[in-house]
Amino acid sequence: MTSGEFYNFMGHLFRWMLIIGLIDGLFFGFLGHRILKNKGYGKGENHGFLLGFFLSFFGLIICALKQNRNIPQPPPYQNDPYRYTGSPTPPPYQQPDPTITVEEELRSLQSLYDQGLINEEEYIATRKKILGI
Repeated sequence: MTSGEFYNFMGHLFRWMLIIGLIDGLFFGFLGHRILKNKGYGKGENHGFLLGFFLSFFGLIICALKQNRNIPQPPPYQNDPYRYTGSPTPPPYQQPDPTITVEEELRSLQSLYDQGLINEEEYIATRKKILGI
């Protein structure tokens, strides 16, 4: 093969590769555009043709993975079980039961101390509080 034949062959090969690449790009471009149009992307936001034309099969994958805008999406955090909703409201303040006498409170405090549920310091502090000292 002479150099002239080689360059002629390369020219034909280049032209055929260009034609096949252009047909491939147009095919994948229109397909990508159609995918995004079916997913609800409008005129200014549908870049499916460019993705398909320049990236071929990978562009179609990107188009297929884009969010479908035809399906209504729930507002963010609406169904999130881990969402912080704030602390629950504290229970309303309840006045101490007026029927309990000071003697009964001191007896219950003494029984807590005898059972070992409170130590001596807590016993003395609570006793002073009950007696108003």
